[in-house]
Amino acid sequence: MPSPIHSIAVTISWLALTATSVAAEPTPTAGSDKIASGTGTKGTDKSEQVPLAVDIFETFQQKVFKRAAPSVVQLAQGKSLGSGFFVSPDGLILTNKHVVNKDGAVTVKTYDGASHEGTVIEVADGDLDLALVKISGGPFPHLKMAPLSKLRIGSWVATVGHGLGGAWTFTTGMISNIYPFEFDEPIVQTQIPINPGNSGGPILNKRGEAVAVVTAKVHAADNVNLSIRIDVAFKTLRGLAATCDCLVIRTGDTSPVFLNGTMVGKGPSLLVPVKPGRHKVMVSGPELKTREFNYPETRDVIFDAPTTKATMSEVAAKFDVMKLNTTEQRAKAVSVLPHWVGKKVVVNQFDARVVRGKITAFKPPETLHLQVSRTKVTTVELPDVKEIRRAE
Repeated sequence: MPSPIHSIAVTISWLALTATSVAAEPTPTAGSDKIASGTGTKGTDKSEQVPLAVDIFETFQQKVFKRAAPSVVQLAQGKSLGSGFFVSPDGLILTNKHVVNKDGAVTVKTYDGASHEGTVIEVADGDLDLALVKISGGPFPHLKMAPLSKLRIGSWVATVGHGLGGAWTFTTGMISNIYPFEFDEPIVQTQIPINPGNSGGPILNKRGEAVAVVTAKVHAADNVNLSIRIDVAFKTLRGLAATCDCLVIRTGDTSPVFLNGTMVGKGPSLLVPVKPGRHKVMVSGPELKTREFNYPETRDVIFDAPTTKATMSEVAAKFDVMKLNTTEQRAKAVSVLPHWVGKKVVVNQFDARVVRGKITAFKPPETLHLQVSRTKVTTVELPDVKEIRRAE
């Protein structure tokens, strides 16, 4: 199956900016207005009253900017100008390799206005547009990393960068698409307004954590912007992996992998940021395997390759009914449903609704497409489903 990225017949534009543009000084943190208590509005003049929800949302966005901006840097090398961000307190910076060449010094400007000389210490292999730059000194404020698995299409995201020379510019939007794991594309699509100079900047979640790296935009389109998932960066850059509070999961095959009930990718090897505590990993293949452990006491979870000789298609053919009441059952469904495409099913949801139709597609980790009439296709999300029953 061809990748959806490869099917976009348009020109991709790298978002590095030529150094002929004049970079502005860091934008000062916006102050927040006081919220009038008990009124649900701001200010005393009724003609200028603003709903409390707007004030709360503005304050939230300002806090995200204030938290993230000091970790973002401006990078200049030759005529190229772009963005990057600290991933460790000792001066390690993640960016795009089209922003910096492997050879030659890089001028790094930090949020406090200081300039540093940086060195490119690693670039990703092949076409993956990632690089690491290192400066001396510190400690520097750095961004925490977060797995993209907890975000969905429609999730709020933001970025801080240097689009068109507007230094430390804060723009917001949402996730427009997350390309399915089976395409092996490390791409996230957002509609955040970005411009040349934003390349290498972070895509931030609502906690101000980096979930992806800005890399390109599509010409002749409005706000079709592409970013590389942060977990891909950890897996491909050796210098970055050492900074990650990450769990290594090895499966022995390409089965879907779930961490605490959420699909985080496919094997045979995954590197997933996690927090200290108790965790559960499930591998959903011909055999459902689980492992519970405490992190960071356990940092590597290794599963043996499947012992059964049955293929997943043969296993799926044995199912007539799939219940989805537990995380284990939902994990098994993610492996079975791709092999039910083209089959007629009855979907019973928790809210008592029943959907009948033919499965036209399944997009992991949880979106089922059903043709319910000759002209209508609807979608169902697995967390809403109680049971799926074959109808033929």
